Amino acid sequence: MNEKIKGDSDGRGINGYVEARYDWGNINHWVFQPLAAFQFSLLSLDGYSESGGASSLEYDDQSYNSYKGSLGAKLTKELFNRDRSYRESIQLRGRWIHEFGDSSSGMDAHFTSDPGVVFKVSDEDIAQDSALLGITFNADIDSYTRFSLGYDAYLNSDGNMHLVSAMLVYRW
Repeated sequence: MNEKIKGDSDGRGINGYVEARYDWGNINHWVFQPLAAFQFSLLSLDGYSESGGASSLEYDDQSYNSYKGSLGAKLTKELFNRDRSYRESIQLRGRWIHEFGDSSSGMDAHFTSDPGVVFKVSDEDIAQDSALLGITFNADIDSYTRFSLGYDAYLNSDGNMHLVSAMLVYRW
């Protein structure tokens, strides 16, 4: 069977994030910042239909909504500060994240030539609770140059993600 299937998909998404935190003084040269945040992602996909052969598929409109709330804290300590031209700091952070929205997604697709044959495609439920832990070292080498090195771990019952990041910024 030699088919050339064609289709055109369309959809919309909107995302937002807001965070509130408070610098809670200087405790033994550590700045403590409790924080709370809310993030949302709304995704809407229009119905989809293929043409060009017997194996062309079709599915109806679908949507996915994510509403994440989080509570956490950051601890930052300035390690070295020389006349504002050279500074070093370290930051420790931790956050609990809870998903209030959809915990799974799925869709029903069918052949355009035979709507009675339905394929249900779905994923497993995602973990609704996660932890995000991290550490970052920052160095302002001079008034133009900044270096950062960080590590973050995103942990939940579905699996773990680890991220090592490095950044060098030069401003002129």
